Amino acid sequence: MLKNAILTLLSLAIAIGLGGYSVWYALNAQDGVGAIRIGQWTAFPEVGTLDADPYSK
Repeated sequence: MLKNAILTLLSLAIAIGLGGYSVWYALNAQDGVGAIRIGQWTAFPEVGTLDADPYSK
Protein backbone atom coordinates (compact mmCIF):
# COMPACT_ATOMS: atom_id res chain seq x y z
CA MET A 1 0.00 0.00 0.00
CA LEU A 2 2.76 2.44 0.94
CA LYS A 3 4.70 1.47 -2.20
CA ASN A 4 1.74 2.46 -4.40
CA ALA A 5 1.35 5.80 -2.62
CA ILE A 6 5.06 6.61 -3.00
CA LEU A 7 5.06 5.65 -6.68
CA THR A 8 1.95 7.75 -7.27
CA LEU A 9 3.47 10.79 -5.55
CA LEU A 10 6.75 10.32 -7.44
CA SER A 11 4.88 10.08 -10.75
CA LEU A 12 2.89 13.23 -9.97
CA ALA A 13 6.04 15.12 -8.96
CA ILE A 14 7.81 14.13 -12.17
CA ALA A 15 4.77 15.02 -14.31
CA ILE A 16 4.29 18.42 -12.65
CA GLY A 17 8.01 19.20 -12.81
CA LEU A 18 8.38 18.29 -16.48
CA GLY A 19 5.12 20.03 -17.37
CA GLY A 20 6.25 23.22 -15.66
CA TYR A 21 9.62 23.05 -17.39
CA SER A 22 8.00 22.57 -20.80
CA VAL A 23 5.79 25.64 -20.24
CA TRP A 24 8.80 27.71 -19.15
CA TYR A 25 10.79 26.56 -22.18
CA ALA A 26 7.95 27.28 -24.62
CA LEU A 27 7.46 30.80 -23.25
CA ASN A 28 11.15 31.73 -23.16
CA ALA A 29 12.65 29.86 -26.11
CA GLN A 30 11.20 31.80 -29.04
CA ASP A 31 10.67 35.44 -29.86
CA GLY A 32 8.02 34.71 -32.46
CA VAL A 33 7.60 33.83 -36.11
CA GLY A 34 9.66 36.11 -38.34
CA ALA A 35 11.29 37.94 -35.44
CA ILE A 36 14.73 39.49 -35.78
CA ARG A 37 16.66 39.87 -32.55
CA ILE A 38 19.64 42.21 -32.17
CA GLY A 39 20.90 42.42 -28.60
CA GLN A 40 17.92 43.08 -26.37
CA TRP A 41 15.77 44.46 -29.19
CA THR A 42 13.25 42.34 -31.09
CA ALA A 43 11.63 43.47 -34.35
CA PHE A 44 8.95 41.99 -36.57
CA PRO A 45 9.64 43.50 -40.01
CA GLU A 46 6.73 41.78 -41.79
CA VAL A 47 4.02 43.10 -39.46
CA GLY A 48 1.54 45.23 -41.41
CA THR A 49 2.68 44.04 -44.84
CA LEU A 50 1.08 41.66 -47.31
CA ASP A 51 3.84 39.12 -46.56
CA ALA A 52 2.79 38.76 -42.91
CA ASP A 53 1.83 35.24 -41.81
CA PRO A 54 -1.91 35.30 -40.93
CA TYR A 55 -1.53 32.25 -38.65
CA SER A 56 1.07 33.83 -36.35
CA LYS A 57 -1.29 36.46 -34.94
